[in-house]
Amino acid sequence: MLQNPSTYLVDVRTISEYVFVGHPEMATNIPLLFWSENKQKMEANENFIEDIKAKFKPEDTLIFMCRSGGRSTKALSLLKANGFENVFNMKFGFEGEKDSQGYRSKNGWKNSGLPYTYNLNEDLVYRFK
Repeated sequence: MLQNPSTYLVDVRTISEYVFVGHPEMATNIPLLFWSENKQKMEANENFIEDIKAKFKPEDTLIFMCRSGGRSTKALSLLKANGFENVFNMKFGFEGEKDSQGYRSKNGWKNSGLPYTYNLNEDLVYRFK
Protein backbone atom coordinates (compact mmCIF):
# COMPACT_ATOMS: atom_id res chain seq x y z
CA MET A 1 0.00 0.00 0.00
CA LEU A 2 2.83 2.36 0.78
CA GLN A 3 4.54 1.62 -2.53
CA ASN A 4 1.48 1.84 -4.80
CA PRO A 5 -0.60 5.03 -4.47
CA SER A 6 -3.55 3.29 -6.20
CA THR A 7 -3.93 0.71 -3.40
CA TYR A 8 -6.56 1.38 -0.77
CA LEU A 9 -7.78 -0.28 2.41
CA VAL A 10 -11.60 -0.30 2.58
CA ASP A 11 -13.22 -1.05 5.94
CA VAL A 12 -16.72 -2.44 5.28
CA ARG A 13 -17.73 -2.66 8.96
CA THR A 14 -20.58 -0.60 10.34
CA ILE A 15 -20.00 3.02 11.23
CA SER A 16 -20.18 2.12 14.94
CA GLU A 17 -17.52 -0.58 14.61
CA TYR A 18 -15.25 1.79 12.70
CA VAL A 19 -15.68 4.56 15.28
CA PHE A 20 -15.81 2.65 18.59
CA VAL A 21 -13.66 -0.46 17.97
CA GLY A 22 -10.99 1.44 16.06
CA HIS A 23 -9.63 1.22 12.52
CA PRO A 24 -6.37 1.36 10.58
CA GLU A 25 -5.42 4.99 10.12
CA MET A 26 -5.56 4.77 6.31
CA ALA A 27 -8.84 2.79 6.05
CA THR A 28 -11.80 4.28 4.22
CA ASN A 29 -15.11 3.28 5.82
CA ILE A 30 -17.83 2.21 3.39
CA PRO A 31 -20.22 -0.06 5.29
CA LEU A 32 -21.62 -3.12 3.56
CA LEU A 33 -24.41 -3.21 6.16
CA PHE A 34 -26.17 -0.75 8.44
CA TRP A 35 -27.81 -1.41 11.79
CA SER A 36 -31.55 -0.67 11.63
CA GLU A 37 -32.67 0.56 15.02
CA ASN A 38 -36.33 0.25 14.00
CA LYS A 39 -36.03 -3.34 12.77
CA GLN A 40 -33.33 -4.37 15.26
CA LYS A 41 -31.27 -6.07 12.57
CA MET A 42 -28.59 -5.46 9.98
CA GLU A 43 -29.68 -4.25 6.55
CA ALA A 44 -27.73 -4.02 3.30
CA ASN A 45 -26.23 -0.72 2.23
CA GLU A 46 -28.23 -0.39 -0.99
CA ASN A 47 -25.69 2.19 -2.26
CA PHE A 48 -22.58 0.10 -1.56
CA ILE A 49 -21.48 -0.27 -5.21
CA GLU A 50 -22.22 3.39 -5.95
CA ASP A 51 -20.35 4.45 -2.81
CA ILE A 52 -17.30 2.46 -3.91
CA LYS A 53 -17.47 3.79 -7.48
CA ALA A 54 -17.72 7.37 -6.18
CA LYS A 55 -14.48 6.98 -4.24
CA PHE A 56 -12.40 4.53 -6.32
CA LYS A 57 -11.64 3.65 -9.94
CA PRO A 58 -12.15 0.11 -11.31
CA GLU A 59 -8.39 -0.18 -11.90
CA ASP A 60 -7.53 0.71 -8.28
CA THR A 61 -6.37 -2.06 -5.97
CA LEU A 62 -8.82 -2.44 -3.08
CA ILE A 63 -8.19 -4.48 0.04
CA PHE A 64 -11.42 -5.12 1.96
CA MET A 65 -11.58 -5.74 5.68
CA CYS A 66 -14.36 -6.25 8.22
CA ARG A 67 -14.39 -7.70 11.74
CA SER A 68 -13.23 -11.22 10.88
CA GLY A 69 -13.43 -11.72 7.10
CA GLY A 70 -17.05 -12.58 6.24
CA ARG A 71 -18.43 -9.23 5.11
CA SER A 72 -15.22 -8.35 3.30
CA THR A 73 -15.48 -11.59 1.30
CA LYS A 74 -19.02 -10.59 0.28
CA ALA A 75 -17.83 -7.07 -0.65
CA LEU A 76 -15.07 -8.55 -2.81
CA SER A 77 -17.61 -10.71 -4.70
CA LEU A 78 -19.93 -7.75 -5.27
CA LEU A 79 -17.13 -5.59 -6.63
CA LYS A 80 -15.78 -8.32 -8.91
CA ALA A 81 -19.29 -8.70 -10.35
CA ASN A 82 -19.30 -4.93 -10.98
CA GLY A 83 -16.08 -4.57 -12.95
CA PHE A 84 -13.42 -4.25 -10.24
CA GLU A 85 -10.61 -6.75 -10.82
CA ASN A 86 -7.91 -5.81 -8.33
CA VAL A 87 -9.84 -6.63 -5.18
CA PHE A 88 -8.61 -8.60 -2.19
CA ASN A 89 -9.92 -9.79 1.16
CA MET A 90 -8.03 -9.37 4.43
CA LYS A 91 -8.57 -12.93 5.70
CA PHE A 92 -8.92 -12.35 9.44
CA GLY A 93 -10.15 -8.75 9.28
CA PHE A 94 -9.65 -6.18 11.99
CA GLU A 95 -10.49 -8.20 15.11
CA GLY A 96 -9.52 -11.73 14.02
CA GLU A 97 -10.71 -15.15 15.10
CA LYS A 98 -12.26 -16.23 18.37
CA ASP A 99 -10.13 -18.00 20.95
CA SER A 100 -11.31 -20.88 23.16
CA GLN A 101 -13.02 -18.35 25.47
CA GLY A 102 -15.00 -16.79 22.62
CA TYR A 103 -12.97 -13.58 22.48
CA ARG A 104 -11.54 -12.28 19.21
CA SER A 105 -7.91 -12.46 20.24
CA LYS A 106 -6.31 -14.44 17.40
CA ASN A 107 -4.97 -13.02 14.16
CA GLY A 108 -6.50 -9.92 12.57
CA TRP A 109 -5.09 -6.43 12.21
CA LYS A 110 -5.55 -5.39 15.83
CA ASN A 111 -4.25 -8.63 17.38
CA SER A 112 -1.20 -8.62 15.11
CA GLY A 113 0.01 -5.40 16.70
CA LEU A 114 -0.57 -3.31 13.60
CA PRO A 115 -1.29 0.38 14.22
CA TYR A 116 -4.86 1.54 14.58
CA THR A 117 -6.66 4.62 15.80
CA TYR A 118 -9.97 5.97 17.04
CA ASN A 119 -9.32 9.35 15.42
CA LEU A 120 -11.61 10.19 12.53
CA ASN A 121 -10.26 11.57 9.27
CA GLU A 122 -13.03 13.50 7.50
CA ASP A 123 -11.82 12.20 4.11
CA LEU A 124 -12.16 8.55 5.20
CA VAL A 125 -15.32 8.36 7.32
CA TYR A 126 -18.62 7.32 5.74
CA ARG A 127 -21.09 10.05 4.86
CA PHE A 128 -24.76 9.40 4.09
CA LYS A 129 -25.99 11.01 0.91
